[in-house]
Amino acid sequence: MAIHEPEWSDMPMLWQPKRLEEAVELKRVLGEDAVFVAGGTLLQTEWENDRQMAPLHMISIEGIDRLKGVYEKINGDQGHLVIGPLTSLTTCMQHPLIKNSLLARACKQIAAPSVRNRGTIGGNVLSINGDALPAMLVMNAELIWQHGKKHDRTPLREWLQSRRRNSTEREDRLLVSIQLEDPRETEYSFSYYEKVGRREAFAPSLVTVAASGLLDNEGRFVKVTLAVGGGKAIPDRLPVVESMLTGMKPDVESWQQIHEYIRREYQAGHDSFASSAYRKQAAANLLLTGLMSEQRKLSSH
Repeated sequence: MAIHEPEWSDMPMLWQPKRLEEAVELKRVLGEDAVFVAGGTLLQTEWENDRQMAPLHMISIEGIDRLKGVYEKINGDQGHLVIGPLTSLTTCMQHPLIKNSLLARACKQIAAPSVRNRGTIGGNVLSINGDALPAMLVMNAELIWQHGKKHDRTPLREWLQSRRRNSTEREDRLLVSIQLEDPRETEYSFSYYEKVGRREAFAPSLVTVAASGLLDNEGRFVKVTLAVGGGKAIPDRLPVVESMLTGMKPDVESWQQIHEYIRREYQAGHDSFASSAYRKQAAANLLLTGLMSEQRKLSSH
């Protein structure tokens, strides 16, 4: 595809490359005046909430088949799931490799079916506060980027922390895949996802939580991973609470302390729909409900 220097106008120009290399070259030529688009739900969210101005150029990557699909990658004893960023949220719910995963449970609770059919998992990531992000955080997701002729690999949590420092700066790299740990379910492993709040159209949820881990046969937490999001706040892990829980078989007093530490560690946002204090309380309640339920269920085996 021939690339010419752009003639600027007030209306966005749509480019439709068919190959990954063409899309990357277009971005190089058009620079900051161009953005990558796919399902379009992310851009619609940003425009409706005045978070971004409409771009002069939109590079549609919908026609690039390499950016779609789900497959398994095995390295030694460790398996990983690789998901193309153009994979729809509906596919993430239904694909045989991930339909029983925490990610699938998260996708089922995102918006309406029409949005899930059109919205992509890549768009949910790039929104920086998508409802699937807490699930991906506890699945230790890594993001694979195309930047010019180079590939960059960034842990999801590290990337989200960088966006927290500068959330208004557009991401110029092209997300080419998302890699997740393939959880090996055992008798004493658990995973949990829950959310509360509104989800009309593109409104973010009030609170979203996710957890996964492993207990021993006495009900002690051997391993635990927790993540929280909601509203416009960027989701994050709760490493302090994770460390507290590891090796612990909580009693009533311990659960009360854990509840308090969740409220302290969760950096909740506030807006016209919910206060920071409400979100902290809701997140602590949701996580404790899930963790206590899993502990009772697994320790009764």
